[in-house]
Amino acid sequence: MKIIERFFKTITKPKFVITLIILTLIATFIGVIVPQVSDKSPSYFEEWKLTSPNTFYIVNLLQLNRVYTSVWFLSLVFIIMLSLGYSLYSQVRRNLKRKDFAPLLSSHWPAAADWDSIETKTVIEQESLIRFMRRRRYFLKNRSDDILVFSKNSINRWGGVIFHSGLFLIIIAALIGLAFQKRGFVQVMEGEVFSGIHDDFLVKELGVFQKRFDVGFKTQLYKFNHEYWETDQIKDISSSVNIIDKDGKTKEKTINVNSPLKYNGINIYQSFDYGYALTFILKRPDGSETVTHFLLDRPDRRTKPFIGSSDFPRTPYIFKMKFYSDISMNSFRLGKPILYLQVLKGVNNIVFDGLIIPGNMINIEGNLVKFFNISHWSGLIFAKDIGIVIVYAGFIIAVTGIIIIYMLPYKEIRLTRVGDSITSIHGTTKRYHAIFEEEMNNIKAELGVKADE
Repeated sequence: MKIIERFFKTITKPKFVITLIILTLIATFIGVIVPQVSDKSPSYFEEWKLTSPNTFYIVNLLQLNRVYTSVWFLSLVFIIMLSLGYSLYSQVRRNLKRKDFAPLLSSHWPAAADWDSIETKTVIEQESLIRFMRRRRYFLKNRSDDILVFSKNSINRWGGVIFHSGLFLIIIAALIGLAFQKRGFVQVMEGEVFSGIHDDFLVKELGVFQKRFDVGFKTQLYKFNHEYWETDQIKDISSSVNIIDKDGKTKEKTINVNSPLKYNGINIYQSFDYGYALTFILKRPDGSETVTHFLLDRPDRRTKPFIGSSDFPRTPYIFKMKFYSDISMNSFRLGKPILYLQVLKGVNNIVFDGLIIPGNMINIEGNLVKFFNISHWSGLIFAKDIGIVIVYAGFIIAVTGIIIIYMLPYKEIRLTRVGDSITSIHGTTKRYHAIFEEEMNNIKAELGVKADE
């Protein structure tokens, strides 16, 4: 037991807590500067692995590319939870063991809130005085033969406990999320059906103790809409989808940035990743065909092209594309589209270089390539957020604690009496001394007493 007690006292020491905070900040910084699997496509990491294998090996081994679902970050949050939990436990014990007020010497009271003996004794019967103070929401805390102690906002001493309880719940929720969360990103073209199967997610982010993420239903994107302000900033983006359950029943839903869809315990969020999908059909001399789709990301300005570069499946060709949704080169919306296409065989061997429009067919070394179609694609995020209710509850509790700490300061007034005569009034408060002094003056005025000049 002594070892356990020593451990908990160690993790609640100020230096240790500061170390935990610094480590958390370092982890957050790593999550910002190192590309994370939740933010980049698998092809990005494949290219990284090829170009810098040693660096990638170290980053992947230390899980620096998946900071928030790594074992070491989970361990860090767990220690933070233990530290905060024991600190909370200690606060509760101290508050429960706190004894009633013992009469203090006047030297113990803040000078700004200390009053000398009253010059003129005022005779007030004790019970009447108690009722008078109660009307001002001061309640009798302790009494003796010659001293009455009244307090106001006694709940303030629990403000810190309530605030830390909220933080404790938030950390527990974070711990649960890190351990058991399921999150996946997929790019869906208009008309395409996403299976909802683990292997079909483009990017997956799973908790330490999770292995698969199958959503249990299919999702078909049948329409994507995007609107912009004159500054080219996004005004609204939304995806109209069909949710197809296991029995084949379909429900029409709309997802936008501010209104995610919740279905079957899964939250579906609209991502800011979207753009146009260009479909090509390659027909070989032997009659066999290959259909592929190139998904191009939206640029940040309407005057910039949608840019993409990728290999054409089952061929030795690489397509480099600059696509304008309108020939005016000044619109995000589909008007009269045009594509500048460069086809490479190998690194530097250019086999085609030119402009084409939908419906055009080009000949590449005897292969006929048709620019077949253009459609929107939308990025959808599927997530099973475990513990989100606990986060909301923790946030509300923490805010309540802050309100109690700062809006309901603890106040205490001590009246010294000889018989039924008040001989002195002293007061103290944790904050807002000027306001408290004014309140004390009002109390003295209503009692008909005044301090020494």
